[in-house]
Amino acid sequence: MSYKIKTPVVFDTNSLRSIDAGEVAYSFFAFGRPFQVIEEFIIDKNLTDDIDIAIPTWAIEELKDQKQRQYKTDIIEFKKLAKMLSGLPHIPEIALPETEFDCATYVGEKALAYLATKQIKLLEIKEEIANTVLQSMMVRVMKDESRKKPFAI
Repeated sequence: MSYKIKTPVVFDTNSLRSIDAGEVAYSFFAFGRPFQVIEEFIIDKNLTDDIDIAIPTWAIEELKDQKQRQYKTDIIEFKKLAKMLSGLPHIPEIALPETEFDCATYVGEKALAYLATKQIKLLEIKEEIANTVLQSMMVRVMKDESRKKPFAI
């Protein structure tokens, strides 16, 4: 019995990040342009039988966390601006957002819906080797004189 070996293309957080106006976008969940270009190429060239798109689960979690942090930062800035602009005759009353909005849940739901539309392999780091992987990354980032990227081979 023979089988065909597929080549994995693995994305890291930076190439998956979606931005809007130069900042992390949190009103939707989608992967950024680098992912989209490669995904389109694989589909257009009928390479789906030869290539697997793979994403570490921790990269998805990091994207969700970035979106939640950006939302919190933007809300603080929005409230400051609304306070500064309130009372000016040419500015209508500014409605402030609900203080109890659960951005993490919102982004999590958007992520699940988006991922359901993609044919990707999610890569999980098993707990028994997670510490070893983390230590290796830290050595590369903090102690390696050549400043290799943490996931470079």
